[in-house]
Amino acid sequence: MRLIIAVLGALSACGGDPPAAAPAPAADSGSACTRGFATTAIDWALPVPARATLDNTCSGEGDELMRLIDMDGDRAPELVRIFDCDRAGPLGDTEWWVHKNDGGSFSPAPEVWVLPQTGQDYAFGALRDGACESSPDILFELGDLDGDLLPDLVVFSDCTLEGALGTSEWAVYRNTGAGFAADPIPWSAPAALAPDGWRTAEQEQCGRFNADLFTVRDLDGDRAPELIRTAGCVGEGQVEALGRWDVWRNTTTGFAAEPEAWPLPTDHGGDGWPGLGGNLCEREPDHLYGTLDLTGDLIPDLVVSSSCDREPIWDERWLLYVGTGDGFEPAVDWRPPPTHVPGAWQRPFPTECTVPNDRKTLLTDLTGDRLPDLVLLGACLGDRTPAAWEVHVNQGGGFSAEPEMWWLPDDDEPMTWSTLHDPRCDDADDTLMEVLDLDGDRLPDLIETYGCDPDDPIGRDRWRVRLGGCIDP
Repeated sequence: MRLIIAVLGALSACGGDPPAAAPAPAADSGSACTRGFATTAIDWALPVPARATLDNTCSGEGDELMRLIDMDGDRAPELVRIFDCDRAGPLGDTEWWVHKNDGGSFSPAPEVWVLPQTGQDYAFGALRDGACESSPDILFELGDLDGDLLPDLVVFSDCTLEGALGTSEWAVYRNTGAGFAADPIPWSAPAALAPDGWRTAEQEQCGRFNADLFTVRDLDGDRAPELIRTAGCVGEGQVEALGRWDVWRNTTTGFAAEPEAWPLPTDHGGDGWPGLGGNLCEREPDHLYGTLDLTGDLIPDLVVSSSCDREPIWDERWLLYVGTGDGFEPAVDWRPPPTHVPGAWQRPFPTECTVPNDRKTLLTDLTGDRLPDLVLLGACLGDRTPAAWEVHVNQGGGFSAEPEMWWLPDDDEPMTWSTLHDPRCDDADDTLMEVLDLDGDRLPDLIETYGCDPDDPIGRDRWRVRLGGCIDP
């Protein structure tokens, strides 16, 4: 998982409040209200034209790079202008411009966030840079390393490898809530894990940069991420399962000097656990799994949804290895909802259709209680727009047998709402959309970000937003 903090397309509920206790399993009784997206949309004023900001790139004269990022830790993302593609001013060189979120619009005038000066022009004209194009150069990402919910500028290397930076240290420019510190703090990082130098916080493939597979993720629920080696690399880019994860604890000023060995389950390890998730059946034995907090205590769990033989038993149960902050407990059964479609719930982690009978499903918290729900976005038919999303609510020990229906706006475009993120105009009648918590109440909102008709005001001076929550029955 990258350190990078980008809000569009993400529904993870991380806030400043203490974690809510996971509710005990209960019989289906329905919610206290009818939940879904408001039937009436509101206009969300934009200070500048902002299309689908997750995929915003430099494509023409006058373009800017911008993103939605929670810069101040209040869960409501700001509109952050990062880079002037014409390089005609200070944006991306010495400043970022942050339009604050007031719960119904972005501020017309931005706050100026002064950027650290590294000697490189436009060094922070993006949210990340992972390639050395010169020496010196700056490799960095935006992310929260110390667990205060404020994203920091994390520099991995200056591409010279002549000192501690890039070999045994990162440099962290802390977020002060109104800008970034002018001077960084040194952040210790184990040199042995990146023998050719640090370039990034995540290594997903063997055969690159003479490094094992590693990532950064909070494993103990304190919101300060650990550094995790998930597998070794041998030969010509071959993955070597270790039977454990090596975990360097976060000390809030660096990573521990020595790792802890986290034992991994052996009763259904397939070909090992070479990452935080495995969604492809590449060999036998193998399994489909993810690392996510299924129980609502902010500590990620291991969840196995299927073996790659698609045995019918996986339609009736998943295996849940509850995370303890020091490892994982023995497996318990977690019951997905009843289904008449074989294999319907065996692939909850990707949202793509892979076989004709697939359903577009995902695990995400739609109800604001930090418990990820099982959401059926639509069947893989391709010839109709779903009238509603079917939400099987997480009850703390399984999912509700009957779904809540989250009704969607009427739309003539087929499958328009069969995704959480639509970044591409297929024709002039299309509308780009996102689903995310825009107002900071932990409930997702449905946002039309751009009308593909040039005369449509959506994306030029406003977004059209249907707030999530209780709606009229």
